[in-house]
Amino acid sequence: MSMGDILRAVSLLKEAGISVTGIRRRFWISTALSFTADIVVPGAVIVFRREGPRAMRERAFKFMGLSYYEVENINDVGKIVDYLLEEDEWEGIIKPIPPPPYKERRLPNAEIIALEAAKLTSKVSTEDLSKEVITSALGEHNALHYMVDKLALNDFGLTLTSTGQNMIDFEAASKRLERWIGIEDELFKQPGGQTIRNLLTLTAPNFIKNVVFLGGPRIMPGIIKLSSIEEVERLMYSFSTSMAKVEIYLDQEETKRAICNFYKKLNGEKFSWLKGYCLFL
Repeated sequence: MSMGDILRAVSLLKEAGISVTGIRRRFWISTALSFTADIVVPGAVIVFRREGPRAMRERAFKFMGLSYYEVENINDVGKIVDYLLEEDEWEGIIKPIPPPPYKERRLPNAEIIALEAAKLTSKVSTEDLSKEVITSALGEHNALHYMVDKLALNDFGLTLTSTGQNMIDFEAASKRLERWIGIEDELFKQPGGQTIRNLLTLTAPNFIKNVVFLGGPRIMPGIIKLSSIEEVERLMYSFSTSMAKVEIYLDQEETKRAICNFYKKLNGEKFSWLKGYCLFL
């Protein structure tokens, strides 16, 4: 979509009495992850259809407190005017960070580096986790904020444990994340550890989905084995109550959608106990 088309859409919205607060605005979740809205209005964003995964983009804007409208052309913009007039602004569960002051270089083997570093940090107790431990584990890459984020997320997965009651110990995990967030605050000032909060909140539905089907995150499957809707709901409640203490949140609706969309792709009866749970989704 050309800038001319976007400007014509903006004119249409203004004529309808809708205030436009941004054009081609980029919203940063972390120093390495951002989402762009073609038009921003109070309480909502409009995105002209483009390549790439829509689901994560839509979820990101929803979690930022913004309704998401993806359109093909200007005519489609005209069709959503009435909806836009009724949109209300609300505080989301993700807080965008300021645009990074400089572009961090992208390492071609970033995932491998972060995983190897996490194998080191995961052996360190939460009490002994420190800035020095993290910078040592990452070596020459410790000044890259997005690499510390990757390390934190890998460490989170590798250090999860079971409480012995077919439940993950999210209380211990939240205390460890609190430590990580504090260290990033120390290392990077603003936005500091807010990037960890944003990334984990954004990916929490997928994380819970993986626990349901794999028994843990992809990096550490088989921690527990769920076999009933009651256990799934207990898992989600435990995650929500523990992680809220460090301002990481779980969207229940989006999590159910992630679980059920995956369930419907499966063949066989292994997870047939989810059938009723996903019947009307």
